[in-house]
Amino acid sequence: MGESVSVFSPSLLSDAWELSSSVYKSQYVNCSYVRSVIRSNLVVFAFRGSLIPNSATKYGEYQVKDGFLDGVKDGNNQRASVHQGALSQFEDIWSRSDFQKQVIEDHEKGNTIVFTGHSMGGGIAALATLRMLEKQRQPKSVFCITFGFPLIGDEILARGVRRKKWADQFCHVVLRRDVFSRILLAPSISVSKPLEVLLPYWNRSMQSRADSVGSTDIPMAEAPPGGIAEFVATVVQHCSAVSNYTSAAKMSPNNPLIAAVKPLVKLSPYRPFGYYLFCSSSGAILIENHYAVLPILYFSLQTLGANLEDFILQHVNYGYILPNSLQNIVKLSELSDLPLSDAGSVHQDSRITTQLDALGLGIQFPQSGISHGSVNKPN
Repeated sequence: MGESVSVFSPSLLSDAWELSSSVYKSQYVNCSYVRSVIRSNLVVFAFRGSLIPNSATKYGEYQVKDGFLDGVKDGNNQRASVHQGALSQFEDIWSRSDFQKQVIEDHEKGNTIVFTGHSMGGGIAALATLRMLEKQRQPKSVFCITFGFPLIGDEILARGVRRKKWADQFCHVVLRRDVFSRILLAPSISVSKPLEVLLPYWNRSMQSRADSVGSTDIPMAEAPPGGIAEFVATVVQHCSAVSNYTSAAKMSPNNPLIAAVKPLVKLSPYRPFGYYLFCSSSGAILIENHYAVLPILYFSLQTLGANLEDFILQHVNYGYILPNSLQNIVKLSELSDLPLSDAGSVHQDSRITTQLDALGLGIQFPQSGISHGSVNKPN
Protein backbone atom coordinates (compact mmCIF):
# COMPACT_ATOMS: atom_id res chain seq x y z
CA MET A 1 0.00 0.00 0.00
CA GLY A 2 1.29 3.44 -0.87
CA GLU A 3 2.58 5.52 2.01
CA SER A 4 0.71 8.69 1.06
CA VAL A 5 -2.80 7.30 1.11
CA SER A 6 -4.83 4.30 2.20
CA VAL A 7 -7.87 3.33 0.18
CA PHE A 8 -9.29 1.93 3.41
CA SER A 9 -9.14 5.17 5.38
CA PRO A 10 -12.67 6.05 6.57
CA SER A 11 -12.03 9.73 5.85
CA LEU A 12 -10.96 9.06 2.25
CA LEU A 13 -13.83 6.64 1.69
CA SER A 14 -16.24 9.30 2.93
CA ASP A 15 -14.69 11.94 0.69
CA ALA A 16 -14.86 9.59 -2.27
CA TRP A 17 -18.54 8.88 -1.66
CA GLU A 18 -19.35 12.57 -1.32
CA LEU A 19 -17.72 13.31 -4.66
CA SER A 20 -19.18 10.21 -6.35
CA SER A 21 -22.68 11.25 -5.34
CA SER A 22 -22.15 14.91 -6.23
CA VAL A 23 -21.72 14.10 -9.94
CA TYR A 24 -25.44 13.28 -10.03
CA LYS A 25 -26.36 16.93 -9.39
CA SER A 26 -28.43 18.60 -12.09
CA GLN A 27 -25.63 21.10 -12.70
CA TYR A 28 -23.37 18.22 -13.78
CA VAL A 29 -25.91 16.52 -16.04
CA ASN A 30 -23.68 17.07 -19.08
CA CYS A 31 -20.46 16.16 -17.25
CA SER A 32 -19.06 12.65 -17.18
CA TYR A 33 -16.64 13.36 -14.33
CA VAL A 34 -15.61 15.94 -11.74
CA ARG A 35 -12.15 16.60 -10.32
CA SER A 36 -11.43 17.70 -6.77
CA VAL A 37 -8.27 18.33 -4.74
CA ILE A 38 -9.21 16.72 -1.44
CA ARG A 39 -6.03 17.70 0.35
CA SER A 40 -2.41 18.44 -0.46
CA ASN A 41 -1.11 16.03 -3.10
CA LEU A 42 -4.37 14.07 -3.26
CA VAL A 43 -6.60 14.46 -6.32
CA VAL A 44 -9.88 12.61 -6.81
CA PHE A 45 -11.69 12.07 -10.12
CA ALA A 46 -15.31 10.95 -9.78
CA PHE A 47 -17.18 9.49 -12.75
CA ARG A 48 -20.85 9.43 -13.62
CA GLY A 49 -21.68 6.38 -15.69
CA SER A 50 -24.73 6.10 -17.91
CA LEU A 51 -27.32 3.57 -16.78
CA ILE A 52 -28.93 2.52 -20.05
CA PRO A 53 -30.61 -0.91 -20.00
CA ASN A 54 -29.00 -2.26 -23.16
CA SER A 55 -25.45 -1.18 -22.28
CA ALA A 56 -25.62 -1.62 -18.52
CA THR A 57 -26.69 -5.25 -18.30
CA LYS A 58 -25.87 -7.31 -21.39
CA TYR A 59 -22.94 -9.65 -20.94
CA GLY A 60 -21.22 -7.73 -23.74
CA GLU A 61 -17.80 -9.09 -22.86
CA TYR A 62 -15.38 -7.39 -25.19
CA GLN A 63 -11.81 -8.50 -25.71
CA VAL A 64 -9.67 -5.40 -25.26
CA LYS A 65 -7.46 -4.31 -28.11
CA ASP A 66 -3.69 -4.00 -28.23
CA GLY A 67 -2.42 -1.11 -26.16
CA PHE A 68 -4.71 -1.67 -23.17
CA LEU A 69 -4.15 -4.34 -20.51
CA ASP A 70 -1.33 -5.89 -22.53
CA GLY A 71 0.33 -7.01 -19.31
CA VAL A 72 -2.58 -9.07 -18.02
CA LYS A 73 -2.80 -11.69 -20.76
CA ASP A 74 -3.00 -15.30 -19.63
CA GLY A 75 -0.45 -18.06 -20.20
CA ASN A 76 -1.87 -18.73 -23.67
CA ASN A 77 -1.46 -15.06 -24.63
CA GLN A 78 -5.24 -14.64 -24.41
CA ARG A 79 -6.35 -11.05 -23.85
CA ALA A 80 -8.69 -10.04 -21.03
CA SER A 81 -12.33 -9.24 -21.74
CA VAL A 82 -14.29 -6.48 -20.06
CA HIS A 83 -17.85 -5.19 -20.04
CA GLN A 84 -18.43 -3.41 -23.34
CA GLY A 85 -20.78 -0.77 -21.91
CA ALA A 86 -18.27 0.33 -19.25
CA LEU A 87 -15.36 0.20 -21.70
CA SER A 88 -17.09 2.36 -24.32
CA GLN A 89 -17.94 4.99 -21.70
CA PHE A 90 -14.38 4.96 -20.36
CA GLU A 91 -12.82 5.25 -23.81
CA ASP A 92 -15.10 8.17 -24.64
CA ILE A 93 -13.86 10.02 -21.55
CA TRP A 94 -10.21 8.98 -21.90
CA SER A 95 -10.07 10.12 -25.52
CA ARG A 96 -10.87 13.68 -24.50
CA SER A 97 -7.57 15.49 -24.47
CA ASP A 98 -8.52 17.69 -21.50
CA PHE A 99 -9.23 14.74 -19.21
CA GLN A 100 -6.20 12.67 -20.18
CA LYS A 101 -3.96 15.72 -20.03
CA GLN A 102 -5.22 16.65 -16.55
CA VAL A 103 -4.70 13.14 -15.16
CA ILE A 104 -1.18 12.84 -16.53
CA GLU A 105 -0.30 16.33 -15.33
CA ASP A 106 -1.55 15.54 -11.80
CA HIS A 107 0.44 12.32 -11.78
CA GLU A 108 3.65 13.94 -13.02
CA LYS A 109 3.37 16.53 -10.24
CA GLY A 110 3.67 13.67 -7.75
CA ASN A 111 0.03 13.75 -6.67
CA THR A 112 -1.74 10.65 -5.47
CA ILE A 113 -4.71 10.02 -7.76
CA VAL A 114 -7.94 8.33 -6.73
CA PHE A 115 -10.52 7.36 -9.33
CA THR A 116 -13.98 6.82 -7.89
CA GLY A 117 -17.58 6.36 -8.91
CA HIS A 118 -20.96 4.96 -7.96
CA SER A 119 -22.74 2.27 -9.96
CA MET A 120 -21.49 2.16 -13.58
CA GLY A 121 -19.33 5.16 -12.70
CA GLY A 122 -17.37 2.71 -10.57
CA GLY A 123 -16.78 0.57 -13.65
CA ILE A 124 -15.33 3.59 -15.46
CA ALA A 125 -13.18 4.40 -12.42
CA ALA A 126 -11.80 0.85 -12.35
CA LEU A 127 -10.86 0.99 -16.05
CA ALA A 128 -9.22 4.40 -15.61
CA THR A 129 -7.19 2.99 -12.73
CA LEU A 130 -6.09 -0.01 -14.80
CA ARG A 131 -5.07 2.31 -17.62
CA MET A 132 -2.86 4.37 -15.31
CA LEU A 133 -1.41 1.36 -13.47
CA GLU A 134 -0.09 -0.25 -16.62
CA LYS A 135 1.37 2.96 -18.05
CA GLN A 136 2.98 4.71 -15.09
CA ARG A 137 6.34 4.16 -13.44
CA GLN A 138 4.90 4.83 -9.99
CA PRO A 139 1.73 2.75 -9.99
CA LYS A 140 1.44 2.79 -6.19
CA SER A 141 0.22 6.39 -6.34
CA VAL A 142 -2.97 5.47 -8.23
CA PHE A 143 -6.01 4.04 -6.45
CA CYS A 144 -9.64 3.20 -7.08
CA ILE A 145 -12.67 3.37 -4.78
CA THR A 146 -16.06 2.25 -6.07
CA PHE A 147 -19.57 2.10 -4.62
CA GLY A 148 -22.13 -0.42 -5.86
CA PHE A 149 -19.61 -1.59 -8.46
CA PRO A 150 -20.86 -4.17 -10.99
CA LEU A 151 -18.30 -6.81 -11.97
CA ILE A 152 -16.79 -5.73 -15.30
CA GLY A 153 -13.84 -8.03 -16.07
CA ASP A 154 -13.32 -11.73 -16.73
CA GLU A 155 -11.09 -14.25 -14.96
CA ILE A 156 -8.09 -13.32 -17.14
CA LEU A 157 -8.31 -9.74 -15.92
CA ALA A 158 -8.83 -10.80 -12.29
CA ARG A 159 -5.79 -13.09 -12.37
CA GLY A 160 -3.72 -10.41 -14.10
CA VAL A 161 -4.54 -7.86 -11.40
CA ARG A 162 -3.41 -10.31 -8.73
CA ARG A 163 -0.26 -11.25 -10.66
CA LYS A 164 0.68 -7.58 -11.07
CA LYS A 165 0.08 -7.04 -7.33
CA TRP A 166 -2.48 -4.33 -8.04
CA ALA A 167 -5.28 -5.83 -5.94
CA ASP A 168 -4.61 -3.62 -2.91
CA GLN A 169 -5.18 -0.51 -5.02
CA PHE A 170 -8.87 -1.27 -5.57
CA CYS A 171 -11.46 -0.95 -2.83
CA HIS A 172 -14.99 -1.87 -3.90
CA VAL A 173 -17.59 -0.81 -1.33
CA VAL A 174 -20.75 -2.91 -1.46
CA LEU A 175 -23.87 -2.80 0.71
CA ARG A 176 -25.29 -6.13 1.80
CA ARG A 177 -28.42 -6.03 -0.35
CA ASP A 178 -27.35 -3.79 -3.23
CA VAL A 179 -28.62 -5.92 -6.09
CA PHE A 180 -26.94 -3.82 -8.80
CA SER A 181 -23.47 -4.81 -7.59
CA ARG A 182 -24.43 -8.39 -8.57
CA ILE A 183 -26.44 -7.56 -11.70
CA LEU A 184 -23.86 -8.68 -14.25
CA LEU A 185 -23.88 -12.18 -12.78
CA ALA A 186 -27.32 -12.57 -14.42
CA PRO A 187 -27.84 -12.76 -18.20
CA SER A 188 -29.36 -9.72 -19.88
CA ILE A 189 -32.43 -11.55 -21.14
CA SER A 190 -33.49 -12.42 -17.60
CA VAL A 191 -33.31 -8.91 -16.13
CA SER A 192 -33.63 -6.44 -19.03
CA LYS A 193 -37.37 -5.82 -18.69
CA PRO A 194 -37.45 -4.76 -15.01
CA LEU A 195 -34.28 -2.73 -15.51
CA GLU A 196 -36.09 -0.55 -18.04
CA VAL A 197 -37.91 0.81 -14.99
CA LEU A 198 -35.25 0.41 -12.31
CA LEU A 199 -32.34 2.15 -14.02
CA PRO A 200 -34.20 5.46 -14.54
CA TYR A 201 -35.52 5.16 -10.97
CA TRP A 202 -31.99 4.81 -9.57
CA ASN A 203 -30.82 7.80 -11.62
CA ARG A 204 -33.72 9.98 -10.47
CA SER A 205 -33.16 8.99 -6.86
CA MET A 206 -29.45 9.80 -6.94
CA GLN A 207 -30.04 13.14 -8.67
CA SER A 208 -32.77 14.12 -6.23
CA ARG A 209 -30.58 13.31 -3.24
CA ALA A 210 -27.54 15.08 -4.71
CA ASP A 211 -29.55 18.21 -5.49
CA SER A 212 -30.96 18.30 -1.94
CA VAL A 213 -27.55 18.38 -0.24
CA GLY A 214 -27.27 21.64 1.69
CA SER A 215 -30.92 22.49 1.15
CA THR A 216 -33.52 22.90 3.88
CA ASP A 217 -36.15 21.45 1.54
CA ILE A 218 -35.90 17.69 1.80
CA PRO A 219 -37.51 16.04 -1.23
CA MET A 220 -40.02 13.27 -0.70
CA ALA A 221 -38.40 9.96 -1.58
CA GLU A 222 -39.86 8.22 -4.60
CA ALA A 223 -41.15 4.74 -3.82
CA PRO A 224 -39.32 1.87 -5.57
CA PRO A 225 -41.08 0.35 -8.59
CA GLY A 226 -43.31 -2.64 -7.96
CA GLY A 227 -42.91 -6.20 -9.17
CA ILE A 228 -39.34 -6.63 -7.97
CA ALA A 229 -39.62 -10.05 -6.31
CA GLU A 230 -39.00 -12.07 -9.47
CA PHE A 231 -36.18 -9.75 -10.53
CA VAL A 232 -34.36 -10.12 -7.20
CA ALA A 233 -34.89 -13.89 -7.19
CA THR A 234 -33.39 -14.13 -10.68
CA VAL A 235 -30.25 -12.23 -9.71
CA VAL A 236 -29.85 -14.34 -6.55
CA GLN A 237 -30.27 -17.54 -8.58
CA HIS A 238 -27.56 -16.64 -11.09
CA CYS A 239 -25.29 -15.32 -8.35
CA SER A 240 -25.64 -18.71 -6.67
CA ALA A 241 -24.83 -20.58 -9.89
CA VAL A 242 -21.63 -18.61 -10.53
CA SER A 243 -20.53 -18.80 -6.90
CA ASN A 244 -21.16 -22.53 -6.57
CA TYR A 245 -19.53 -23.41 -9.88
CA THR A 246 -16.46 -21.29 -9.12
CA SER A 247 -16.09 -22.80 -5.64
CA ALA A 248 -16.46 -26.34 -7.00
CA ALA A 249 -13.92 -25.71 -9.77
CA LYS A 250 -11.45 -24.34 -7.23
CA MET A 251 -11.77 -27.32 -4.90
CA SER A 252 -11.75 -29.97 -7.66
CA PRO A 253 -10.08 -28.41 -10.72
CA ASN A 254 -9.65 -31.79 -12.42
CA ASN A 255 -13.15 -33.08 -11.79
CA PRO A 256 -14.53 -34.37 -15.15
CA LEU A 257 -18.11 -33.56 -14.08
CA ILE A 258 -17.26 -29.90 -13.64
CA ALA A 259 -15.50 -29.83 -17.00
CA ALA A 260 -18.56 -31.44 -18.61
CA VAL A 261 -20.98 -28.90 -17.12
CA LYS A 262 -19.04 -25.80 -18.22
CA PRO A 263 -19.95 -25.85 -21.95
CA LEU A 264 -23.58 -26.70 -21.19
CA VAL A 265 -24.38 -23.77 -18.91
CA LYS A 266 -23.97 -20.12 -19.87
CA LEU A 267 -22.52 -18.51 -16.78
CA SER A 268 -21.53 -14.89 -16.46
CA PRO A 269 -17.84 -14.42 -17.39
CA TYR A 270 -17.36 -11.61 -14.87
CA ARG A 271 -15.19 -12.17 -11.79
CA PRO A 272 -14.11 -9.90 -8.92
CA PHE A 273 -10.73 -8.26 -8.58
CA GLY A 274 -9.29 -6.02 -5.88
CA TYR A 275 -10.36 -5.74 -2.25
CA TYR A 276 -13.99 -5.59 -1.18
CA LEU A 277 -15.55 -3.73 1.74
CA PHE A 278 -18.94 -5.29 2.54
CA CYS A 279 -21.02 -2.86 4.58
CA SER A 280 -24.04 -2.98 6.85
CA SER A 281 -25.56 -0.38 9.16
CA SER A 282 -23.41 -1.67 12.06
CA GLY A 283 -20.02 -1.90 10.37
CA ALA A 284 -18.00 -3.33 7.52
CA ILE A 285 -15.86 -6.34 6.62
CA LEU A 286 -12.75 -5.83 4.50
CA ILE A 287 -12.10 -8.84 2.26
CA GLU A 288 -8.65 -9.26 0.76
CA ASN A 289 -9.03 -12.91 -0.28
CA HIS A 290 -10.48 -12.92 -3.79
CA TYR A 291 -11.86 -16.45 -3.37
CA ALA A 292 -14.19 -15.14 -0.66
CA VAL A 293 -15.81 -12.37 -2.69
CA LEU A 294 -18.21 -14.37 -4.88
CA PRO A 295 -19.57 -16.47 -1.98
CA ILE A 296 -20.12 -13.35 0.11
CA LEU A 297 -21.81 -11.55 -2.80
CA TYR A 298 -24.20 -14.50 -2.92
CA PHE A 299 -24.71 -15.42 0.75
CA SER A 300 -25.18 -11.81 1.92
CA LEU A 301 -27.90 -11.32 -0.71
CA GLN A 302 -30.26 -13.93 0.73
CA THR A 303 -33.91 -12.88 0.68
CA LEU A 304 -35.24 -14.87 3.64
CA GLY A 305 -36.94 -12.46 6.04
CA ALA A 306 -35.82 -9.42 4.04
CA ASN A 307 -37.81 -6.44 2.84
CA LEU A 308 -37.50 -6.78 -0.93
CA GLU A 309 -37.49 -3.01 -1.38
CA ASP A 310 -34.12 -2.96 0.40
CA PHE A 311 -32.54 -4.74 -2.56
CA ILE A 312 -33.50 -1.78 -4.74
CA LEU A 313 -33.06 1.04 -2.22
CA GLN A 314 -29.60 0.05 -1.03
CA HIS A 315 -28.09 0.94 -4.39
CA VAL A 316 -28.88 4.58 -3.65
CA ASN A 317 -28.53 4.43 0.15
CA TYR A 318 -24.74 4.45 0.54
CA GLY A 319 -24.86 7.98 1.91
CA TYR A 320 -27.15 6.88 4.72
CA ILE A 321 -25.37 3.67 5.71
CA LEU A 322 -21.67 4.46 5.22
CA PRO A 323 -21.25 6.91 8.15
CA ASN A 324 -21.92 4.10 10.63
CA SER A 325 -20.22 1.38 8.58
CA LEU A 326 -16.90 3.16 8.33
CA GLN A 327 -16.59 3.54 12.09
CA ASN A 328 -16.23 -0.20 12.59
CA ILE A 329 -14.17 -1.88 9.88
CA VAL A 330 -13.18 -5.50 10.47
CA LYS A 331 -10.32 -6.92 8.43
CA LEU A 332 -10.49 -10.68 7.89
CA SER A 333 -7.86 -13.36 7.41
CA GLU A 334 -8.37 -17.09 6.77
CA LEU A 335 -11.49 -18.58 8.31
CA SER A 336 -9.97 -22.04 8.11
CA ASP A 337 -7.23 -20.97 10.53
CA LEU A 338 -9.73 -20.55 13.35
CA PRO A 339 -10.41 -23.42 15.78
CA LEU A 340 -13.87 -24.93 16.07
CA SER A 341 -15.61 -25.72 19.32
CA ASP A 342 -17.13 -29.13 20.05
CA ALA A 343 -20.44 -27.74 18.83
CA GLY A 344 -18.83 -26.73 15.56
CA SER A 345 -19.14 -23.01 16.07
CA VAL A 346 -16.25 -20.68 15.40
CA HIS A 347 -14.55 -18.91 18.30
CA GLN A 348 -14.57 -15.34 17.12
CA ASP A 349 -13.88 -11.84 18.28
CA SER A 350 -17.19 -10.25 19.20
CA ARG A 351 -16.74 -7.56 16.55
CA ILE A 352 -16.27 -10.20 13.87
CA THR A 353 -19.38 -12.02 15.05
CA THR A 354 -21.38 -8.80 14.96
CA GLN A 355 -20.34 -7.96 11.40
CA LEU A 356 -20.89 -11.48 10.09
CA ASP A 357 -24.37 -11.53 11.59
CA ALA A 358 -25.13 -8.08 10.17
CA LEU A 359 -24.30 -9.39 6.69
CA GLY A 360 -26.43 -12.47 7.21
CA LEU A 361 -23.40 -14.76 7.16
CA GLY A 362 -23.00 -16.00 10.74
CA ILE A 363 -21.44 -19.34 11.64
CA GLN A 364 -23.21 -21.18 8.83
CA PHE A 365 -21.05 -19.42 6.26
CA PRO A 366 -18.85 -21.90 4.34
CA GLN A 367 -15.33 -22.02 5.70
CA SER A 368 -13.38 -23.31 2.71
CA GLY A 369 -11.04 -20.65 1.42
CA ILE A 370 -13.00 -17.77 2.93
CA SER A 371 -11.41 -14.75 4.54
CA HIS A 372 -12.08 -14.41 8.22
CA GLY A 373 -10.35 -13.84 11.50
CA SER A 374 -8.63 -10.64 12.62
CA VAL A 375 -9.69 -7.17 13.61
CA ASN A 376 -7.78 -4.10 12.46
CA LYS A 377 -8.49 -0.52 13.42
CA PRO A 378 -9.31 1.70 10.41
CA ASN A 379 -6.44 3.93 9.35
